Amino acid sequence: MGPSVEDVLARHSAEWLAVPGVAGTGIGAHGEGRCIVIFVVERSAEIERRMPKEVEGFPVRIEVGGRVYRRG
Repeated sequence: MGPSVEDVLARHSAEWLAVPGVAGTGIGAHGEGRCIVIFVVERSAEIERRMPKEVEGFPVRIEVGGRVYRRG
């Protein structure tokens, strides 16, 4: 069994958040499984080029949204 989506997200979030225009990261549904969601302020060719389509076996989805804040 491979890594959990939570572990993969924790390992890679900092590098994705360092990309200008990336507002946050999270976990989403993908069919019967789970995926990594990267929230961006707006789609751009640069972001599309720099974000992976898949990481450690989990699909990656890019979603346009506002700034993301952690609760708590």
